[in-house]
Amino acid sequence: MTVISMLGAIMIWFGGNNVFGVGRSAWNIAAFTIFFSCYQKLAVKLFKAAKLFNARQKAQVFWKRIKP
Repeated sequence: MTVISMLGAIMIWFGGNNVFGVGRSAWNIAAFTIFFSCYQKLAVKLFKAAKLFNARQKAQVFWKRIKP
């Protein structure tokens, strides 16, 4: 979870630099909005995958406890 947050801050910083013309290429605000939207969708999917992984781990421990 923390990695997603740190990656998001870095990506927004790079995207902001590109909007201001300091980065590799100059973007307009529409390009930054698309960039941010793609990152947001990726972050949501990664968050759901992390929750699923944690749920599986909890279920595995629970199953070991109740297994006859």
